[in-house]
Amino acid sequence: PLKDGRSFEVDMDGDLTVQEVLDTLNAAAAAAGITPAEFSAQLVSTGNGIEIVDSTVGTTTTVANINNSNTATDLGIAASSNTATLIGTDRATVAVDSVFSHLMALRDALRLNDERGIEFATGKLEADLGRATEARADVGVRSRRIAEATAREEELSIQDMALRSSIQDLDFTQAATQFASLQQQLEAGLAGASRAVNLSLLDFLR
Repeated sequence: PLKDGRSFEVDMDGDLTVQEVLDTLNAAAAAAGITPAEFSAQLVSTGNGIEIVDSTVGTTTTVANINNSNTATDLGIAASSNTATLIGTDRATVAVDSVFSHLMALRDALRLNDERGIEFATGKLEADLGRATEARADVGVRSRRIAEATAREEELSIQDMALRSSIQDLDFTQAATQFASLQQQLEAGLAGASRAVNLSLLDFLR
């Protein structure tokens, strides 16, 4: 309500920008028969936020939420004023989007018993918890891959050590004898194959 007792409701459904919000406020006042000289909504001259100028004669200007909506609170204008200007609070403060800023926001909301702020901060913290869970799962996957790679590396190292040990512990006398035997078998096989290739039909008829 304005200071003179007149009041009007504002539907901001669909408004996306601050200018659209201001236009909707002023249009709703005009639709209620309130002139721009009596009421205007505008940006504050310094800083951020919306200010309501009520030039009517009376006691208190009040902006309140209706129909279970938190729009006025979200805009920072859910308040009362006994002066001609109701200055809203800046609801678009810049803050680092981190779990620490969300915890501080929850602390401040709890101190002020701000149900809307508590709900907002809790939602942010739930999102932080979800991201932390995803990060922990990602770390788990990477850790498993590292463990598997380490196990493969250890297995290859063991195989390499076994191969080097077998070479270092080789009985050269036995190896030379085995090599000579295999060489003789190979030469005999090659000689037999050579003779078979050189046979003719007459050799089979003899």
